[in-house]
Amino acid sequence: MSFFSFQGRQRGAISPSLALMLVGALTFMAVVVETIRLNTASSRLSGAADAALYSGADSENGEADAAQLLAVNSASVDRNGMSAVDGQLMQKEGGATLTVSTRVAPEMTGFIPDSTPVRLSQQVAANTLATTLEIALMLDVSDSMSGGPMTKIKQGLKEFGDIVFSNERRNHHKAVSIIPATGLVNIGDYPAFFHPDSVVLSRGLRLLGKERRWPDLLDREVPGRARGAFCAQLQEDVDGINSVRQVNSAWVAKLEQPPSSNRYRPWLYVSTKEPGITRYGDGTPLLSFKPSSNDNPYLENRRDKLGAFDHADCGVSKIVPFITTKKAFTGGVDSLYSEFNTNNAEGVMWAWRLLSPLWQGHWSSKLADLPRKYGVVSNKKIMVLFSDGNHLINAAVRDKKQLELCRAMKRNGIVIYSIDFENRSPVVQACASSGNYYRASSRNIRTVMKQIALSIDDIVLTR
Repeated sequence: MSFFSFQGRQRGAISPSLALMLVGALTFMAVVVETIRLNTASSRLSGAADAALYSGADSENGEADAAQLLAVNSASVDRNGMSAVDGQLMQKEGGATLTVSTRVAPEMTGFIPDSTPVRLSQQVAANTLATTLEIALMLDVSDSMSGGPMTKIKQGLKEFGDIVFSNERRNHHKAVSIIPATGLVNIGDYPAFFHPDSVVLSRGLRLLGKERRWPDLLDREVPGRARGAFCAQLQEDVDGINSVRQVNSAWVAKLEQPPSSNRYRPWLYVSTKEPGITRYGDGTPLLSFKPSSNDNPYLENRRDKLGAFDHADCGVSKIVPFITTKKAFTGGVDSLYSEFNTNNAEGVMWAWRLLSPLWQGHWSSKLADLPRKYGVVSNKKIMVLFSDGNHLINAAVRDKKQLELCRAMKRNGIVIYSIDFENRSPVVQACASSGNYYRASSRNIRTVMKQIALSIDDIVLTR
């Protein structure tokens, strides 16, 4: 008997164990891929939630704003299996919570037994530290600011406004007041501020008043009244203060008092001297009225026959209180013109009155809650003091008045930024809060204004 063997070639055959290993490997890879996709989708969902939360947390239309951002973000990742993102925003005092969810359909369904779309959900929360701002811009608009310097500071102020009013949704949290200061401060059309005795025609003006048929000094024909200009007599003149020793903290404290008390109400300023100029910076002519019996020439020493005149230091640049929009702020800046003398002390006093809660409700019936109380953690009170010169008239008294005013303001929590414009004034520097003194020139004033604006952070969202 003979034996022989035959050996043929086998192709395409895989052992059962190897096949199982391959299936297991592919399934494992499919799980890894799907896990990566889910993690990526979860990360994108978290990012979309953060963006929506930060947009809607402090918005008056928070739910709509959040939904819009979620829709945009989810639309950009549809190709990765993520369905539309649903969200629910819960706003509350001091913060907001956003819950978002979506579904992700598996792609490697052939290797995963359960191909049901996976539901992903994220919840994010933020504390909204909404800081309300009250800013008083005290601006020296004396004659030395005419021409190029005024142009530069206006540019700087507008860029300051661009930053402060950059988020239109939150502008109702901000109130910016403009206080132009020259020898006097034109407070604007606020006749009710003044002491009743100061609007009565004095003995020397009665003849003119009779000829012009003025019942009192509030008549709209009186110089200044037609253009809504009201300036107050300097309180140091009213109180007969002529010595630095008389300018103390007790006297300065009286300067904060509101017009609701007759004892401390401002006294209306009326000039009985012919002005040295004929037109203001914007071209407005200065008005003059003289009694017919003291006309040509006009004699200032005729105390029984005095005239009434516009004054160079009660100019056309007036206080603009509580600006809450960028457009209004730009208009306020455009209304500034260089005037005459320097009196920063008077400007600082009126800036304080636009920040002091004692004056709450006196400046605006629509914003009757302003100025807010001192010491509110979520409210910042800020004065920006801008000056390009020193006091030249009654300098010692005015310097001391300004220093005492700044000290009183800082004691009440008001933060002061001081800008010395092409000048070096110890008084301006001493007014500044720690680290807030700036020296500026025409070349860098815009940068300085930007830097101050950027340092005012009005809202913080924390996770």
